[in-house]
Amino acid sequence: MNENGKTVQELATTADKGLNFYTYDGSISKSGIKRFKDKPKTADNGKTYLPVGKYTVKITGNTGSAEQVLEMVE
Repeated sequence: MNENGKTVQELATTADKGLNFYTYDGSISKSGIKRFKDKPKTADNGKTYLPVGKYTVKITGNTGSAEQVLEMVE
């Protein structure tokens, strides 16, 4: 979520019991791009990535959720 609490990317995966890993490349969904005041630039690979700023990463599962602040810097 961006600093205004609006979702800029939503992804899903299946997790097994125990320790799981998920790699997120910092890209923004097409609908998430619209939630930025200044449209972020698209990279040569066609993806748009999070610009500098603070974001909240929220992970939700069957037994609850957890949040962590992520700060993108240059």
